[in-house]
Amino acid sequence: MDAGIDSVATDPGDAAVLGDAGTVDAAIPDNSSAVMDVAQCLPVPTLKPGCGAERCGNGVVDGFCPVNDPEADRESFRSETCDTDLGAGSCSGLGYSGGELVCGSWCGYDVRGCNPCGEHELIHACKVLDVEASAAHDLAVAVRGDRIGVAWTQYGPDGAGEDLNHTEQYVRFALVDESFNVEVERCLAIPFARWVNLVPTENGWLLGVVSFGDDGGTFYDTLKFQVIPLDPVGQVVGPAGMTIHSHLRALVASPHGNLLLWHAPGSELRGALLDDAGAPLWETTVLNSLSHEELDATYADGKFVVVDRVNSEVTLTIVSLDGEVGPELVWPVERASRARLAIYGQRIFVTWVDALNNDVYQGSTDLDEQVITAGVRIVEGLGRSYGFSPLVATANGNIVLLTRSGWRYPRVSTELEVAPVDVNGVALSDVFLPRHDPLPAFGMNVNAFRDCALLGWIAGGVPSGGALERDFTRRIQLVRICL
Repeated sequence: MDAGIDSVATDPGDAAVLGDAGTVDAAIPDNSSAVMDVAQCLPVPTLKPGCGAERCGNGVVDGFCPVNDPEADRESFRSETCDTDLGAGSCSGLGYSGGELVCGSWCGYDVRGCNPCGEHELIHACKVLDVEASAAHDLAVAVRGDRIGVAWTQYGPDGAGEDLNHTEQYVRFALVDESFNVEVERCLAIPFARWVNLVPTENGWLLGVVSFGDDGGTFYDTLKFQVIPLDPVGQVVGPAGMTIHSHLRALVASPHGNLLLWHAPGSELRGALLDDAGAPLWETTVLNSLSHEELDATYADGKFVVVDRVNSEVTLTIVSLDGEVGPELVWPVERASRARLAIYGQRIFVTWVDALNNDVYQGSTDLDEQVITAGVRIVEGLGRSYGFSPLVATANGNIVLLTRSGWRYPRVSTELEVAPVDVNGVALSDVFLPRHDPLPAFGMNVNAFRDCALLGWIAGGVPSGGALERDFTRRIQLVRICL
């Protein structure tokens, strides 16, 4: 594995005004060969014993630790799940498919050797990536030819390298082959990075990073979005093409440029076409009103397609390569939530969730004729759904929906379910689980990869530990579904 470290500085460069929706105010110099403080990208430090160093290693599983124990981790449950040996603990007993459970040096379960992969005839590949993903926060997965790009934000260690610092974060990039083997892993020092996006370009990749302000503030008025060009193996090759003080909504790749969508002041959705260096070619208003939910966007046949829920209706907007917006197509449904889309050939498929009964519906339209079909229920009742919609991708002309059911909170089990359907919404198999993991997945991604669907997410970590223990043992999992 080629482990590289790139330094991305944030010294202001030449400012350029981008309409009235944002300002390009902090161009990033090309520092790809600069030396950076390697402490910013050190592996996440080892967990401290939850019940203190004196108790950990005594062969007794301590169920209670005094609050004033100076050695106890401040975020632990102040108890141990194991000590020296596992006792009756096992991966399968915790809810995994199997694997090797270890008693960690902090006297808690280390589940990084457990197998979280589901078993189904449509799962053709499944693997936990061999990367430094401890304390991973957000994930982006993209496909470029026969290679997969994976980018994620990660909490960094504190100044002493002994604990997590939830303010100092950075971004990692990995290049993965079709068998999910990691060829390259890099670390980019981008201060206060929180969310990440990644798209392929002709010359490599564009990395989108949302961070809070340089003062480390945690309010939305300090949000900053940067677009950084990378070469095919993830090396920074130039300054950030643009920086906007707003929240990224989408970054969509195409052979003719990359559409960036972001929130402007008020309720406006703005769009800009970026070249492969991330520089804007034009800017326009895409929607004058949008929901507070995550929208979805994609590219097909010389057009960008944007879908969102506006006033409880599913609204699809087409944007041309020269910035012309329209027409808008509307599915007049009630209680729509979390609209998503996928494209196969000339056909656009849109899915949404009925916020009342949690059923999933699918509608479609043609890029040329632009006549919509009525919504058809394709998945009935997501059960404990907390309003999360399916993520959808096309695979060999069919559709793979990745749905998330269960509450968002880590103390309640959250499952991912795969529902394969054909273009008419007819089920191609029973709904099945692509993972066996007792903790929630997050940072979910779905991409088309050859004739299959590529799924990716961050796995939750230790199921019985405290919040900090879960942070330390997170992993990135990829799954390939072929119909």
